[in-house]
Amino acid sequence: MVFSVQRFSVHDGPGIRTTVFLKGCPLRCPWCQNPEGLTRSARVWNFDNLCGGCGNCLSVCPTGALRMGPDRRPVIDHDRCTVCGGCIRECVRNALAVDGWEVSAAELAETLLADAVFYTAAGGGVSFSGGEPLAQADFVRDVAERCHRAGINTAVETCLEVPWDAVLPTLGVIDHFLVDIKFADSGRHRSVTGVGNDRILDNFRRLARVLPADRLRVRLPLIPGFTAEADNIAEVADIVRAANAEVPLELLNFNPLAEAKYRRMALRNDFPSDARAYSDDEMAAFRSIAAGRVRLV
Repeated sequence: MVFSVQRFSVHDGPGIRTTVFLKGCPLRCPWCQNPEGLTRSARVWNFDNLCGGCGNCLSVCPTGALRMGPDRRPVIDHDRCTVCGGCIRECVRNALAVDGWEVSAAELAETLLADAVFYTAAGGGVSFSGGEPLAQADFVRDVAERCHRAGINTAVETCLEVPWDAVLPTLGVIDHFLVDIKFADSGRHRSVTGVGNDRILDNFRRLARVLPADRLRVRLPLIPGFTAEADNIAEVADIVRAANAEVPLELLNFNPLAEAKYRRMALRNDFPSDARAYSDDEMAAFRSIAAGRVRLV
């Protein structure tokens, strides 16, 4: 299950890349930038800014999953919706869309390899993101293997909250592992994301032992009120250094642009709406905390 294939990505590994976003994630981070990737199943979205309020979608829904709200916009009961696509086909304004689709490894690889000229020219390749791509590890391995046979570089962005048995078979076909470590403290990780980080850190340490440092990078997303605390930054840097002092740490600035997605998907979003990205000076201060502890990128 995939929810996006994004071309000309420049932040998901070296060079210009095509990034495949897979559905399903074991964490529930309140700041999630890709809420459409949280669940493994597909859902119908309503782009209310495009909707004309005609009600045609209601007339074709076989399960009664649609009703007209007080603002003359359809409200979707996702428990009753079977994602049959009838409402999407009926909508003349393209205000309805589904947030994922099933694709075979062969079909996806064919799509990705069509961009091979760009990867070759720009030193890029294919990246897998999500959601948590290694929740579909067999599929990722199959697609990556097809890319490898064609000489295409591969990368995966992962939180590593998966069994080691899911990670191990990918080592020969994934060139770069971009590992997301949010909190050093497992209790804090659990209270915020719903899952402790013991398996995450164990998997990271295993990767640091078996992979060259140039194939591994740790990313710490700086989230206001959560991860962007001096103690947490220092402790994550110490974890990275203890595992392998040559593995680099990347501090990622906060991206505040996901609010519209939550509204379209009728999902509750408790994250503060006034949270903003950090300034250059603030980012420099964060970097100074980690600079003496670990190699930064």
